[in-house]
Amino acid sequence: MPCLSQDDPALSTKDLLSWSLDDPQYDTSKPLWIDADDPSRSISGDEARTLIKKLVAGFRYAGLKPGDAVCIASYSEIYYSILVLGIIAAGCVFTGTNPSYTPLELEHHLRASRAQMVICEPELLPPILATSVGSDLLSLHNITPPNPRLRPPHSPLHAPHDPPFPQRPP
Repeated sequence: MPCLSQDDPALSTKDLLSWSLDDPQYDTSKPLWIDADDPSRSISGDEARTLIKKLVAGFRYAGLKPGDAVCIASYSEIYYSILVLGIIAAGCVFTGTNPSYTPLELEHHLRASRAQMVICEPELLPPILATSVGSDLLSLHNITPPNPRLRPPHSPLHAPHDPPFPQRPP
């Protein structure tokens, strides 16, 4: 016999992004994500919303369609959640790997998830490349080497003076 709660809490039927970002009950200018190693690094609700919109535009510009899988190969980082929310907001499917995966484990993960794009830390690129070279897993024509000028130390996703996303040609 099930043991039911005395109260029947109202459960939201909203999707994750709408529930977390629409009609906030908090000050959106205050930090929501704070780097434990460097508390001066943080992301407010307003910044999160802007970053997520930029990611959606970037994923669409890259040709991703709803249902496409996007893999994140990264260490724990305050921007990880923003990437996941951006992937979900674009209608794509998030999949993540363990930074200690071997090339064989990465190959299995990428094949099973059918990832169309991999977002990775520069330090984790060698195993991704080792997995992809000579295989049909990923197209290597979209690999962009890290550009320190575009990745300032306090914001891996954007710089204050980045140009806007170009419009995708029809």
